[in-house]
Amino acid sequence: MPFFPIETLGQMIFDAVTHELDIAHALGVKADHRSDAATYSFGWAVRYFSGTTQQPLLLQTEAGDIEFGTDDDPITIEISRFEFMRAATGRRSAQQISSYVSSHAIDPQVMLGASIFKLSTFDVVE
Repeated sequence: MPFFPIETLGQMIFDAVTHELDIAHALGVKADHRSDAATYSFGWAVRYFSGTTQQPLLLQTEAGDIEFGTDDDPITIEISRFEFMRAATGRRSAQQISSYVSSHAIDPQVMLGASIFKLSTFDVVE
């Protein structure tokens, strides 16, 4: 797709991966959390999320540390790339997000990547 801006392609891939994971979960099929598309989607989500979060965060992932915002004392969260993507798209409940290993108490809302997403009303276990 040479005529699409790179950020538009990123959004399309992110959406496709998100819904692929939703369908796999609904069917009880194990999804590939480390596919090239999932890896690219995580990178796109990080770039997008960095412009939307109000709370300074430091995510400690298997891909390294990722910082959002500037603060001497951000909330540090131990989280996988997969878990971040699912939380950012409303596929985790407030209780699940609150249980993440973190340096401070987490307001679960800060994990949502955009205003169109809402926290799940039930625990989503994948």
